[in-house]
Amino acid sequence: MCKNQLIYLAFGSETYQVEAFFSIASAIARNLETPDFSFDIHVYTDAQKKKKKLPVQVHAIKNDWYGKI
Repeated sequence: MCKNQLIYLAFGSETYQVEAFFSIASAIARNLETPDFSFDIHVYTDAQKKKKKLPVQVHAIKNDWYGKI
């Protein structure tokens, strides 16, 4: 059986990093109300250090990931 996944893309300015942080914190808090529902959280980001205090799996994105335009 597949486990549920929450996937976040937090790339770019500080605003996006903060929004992702609060969204993840909200998801974790809501999950405390429904412990039978579990999920893993994956964050794709260019600011890995900012996610270290959260129970998430961080996946690094480099600034040049999109290639040439």
